[in-house]
Amino acid sequence: MHQAADYLVYSGADDQDSWLSNCQKIVEVFCKIASLESAKIYSRKKKFFELQSNDQEHEVKVYARDILKHQFKNDEFIKLSDYNDLIKKLKATEEDFLYNCQSSSIQNYILTTLVVIKGEINKKNENFTKDFFRIIARVTTISSLYFSLEDTQSKFRKEVGNVAHDNFNTLQRVFLDLDFISSSLKTKEIEAIKKPIQFFEFFS
Repeated sequence: MHQAADYLVYSGADDQDSWLSNCQKIVEVFCKIASLESAKIYSRKKKFFELQSNDQEHEVKVYARDILKHQFKNDEFIKLSDYNDLIKKLKATEEDFLYNCQSSSIQNYILTTLVVIKGEINKKNENFTKDFFRIIARVTTISSLYFSLEDTQSKFRKEVGNVAHDNFNTLQRVFLDLDFISSSLKTKEIEAIKKPIQFFEFFS
């Protein structure tokens, strides 16, 4: 279990699609071992639970309020046949199970991961299956936070770069205009104006 978690933590960490592909492979292998047909991971992202998949054509989002209103017990397998309103939204069937894992908390904020499991869960494998999906849920939560942070930082760097570029162009124009005036007038007053602009340009 921990080897699988370590593999996901260190495999493809710089690329979300690659990471999701590796995660799907591990889940598929486990499903074969546990005699399950399939399992889909849904992570909380703002007001949605989103299917963790690198297949953009089959993107699935479910409003978090539609899940949270049922107040599912943590670390339990829930038969979806009792929740008809969720079957279509989660692209599931009445025979499928829902596993709810509240994997961690940050500043008292509960991070919830859902797993939709297709296939009969063998009683002998129940604890083993819970252990596996508990680890997958934790690693998925961490990866979602990591890639969200990376995306935010990337957007921030781009915005800062654009602002710096715009300010630099403006300062260049001002500086060239002052150079032209200075060459004409050659006054101490103009040189005094240029000094603080040079100082600002140095730090921009």
